[in-house]
Amino acid sequence: MLPAELEVTQEIAAKWPGEINNMTGLHDAVVSMMTAGSWTIGKTRGLDRKVILTILGLLTKACKTFRSIQILCERGLIEDADALTRVLLEAQ
Repeated sequence: MLPAELEVTQEIAAKWPGEINNMTGLHDAVVSMMTAGSWTIGKTRGLDRKVILTILGLLTKACKTFRSIQILCERGLIEDADALTRVLLEAQ
């Protein structure tokens, strides 16, 4: 644990509870859609299986990166969160 990490985490949670809850809700909504059951992809509009799997892989990576950004923000590690935000935007 970093020095004063607990205090910083508590201060951030008290100052931005709505934003943290919104981030959690967004992440949970996307993950629940991805894990709700088996996926059946109907119309692919000419995309082959490799492309579809790549898209799903990028969505999974984006979810993990988004969650990492949230955790870093909650702990006050803004520079690290900023770097991952760039990674998240580059994935699109």
